[in-house]
Amino acid sequence: MTLEQQQILIEVSEKLGVTDYELFYIGTMIAVDFIVAIVLYVTIMKIWQGYRLKQRSTLEH
Repeated sequence: MTLEQQQILIEVSEKLGVTDYELFYIGTMIAVDFIVAIVLYVTIMKIWQGYRLKQRSTLEH
């Protein structure tokens, strides 16, 4: 992380009242990673469902 990014992180954590900006960063990154994982899972499941429906309809005809 660059010094500018660290300064922004410290400023944001101070505005939110968080005293430990490193823990704030870790918690934020865990939350972001979790949200991305959920979005990817849902997307993959929709693609898989579409594939299975397409495969099933071609087998029936």
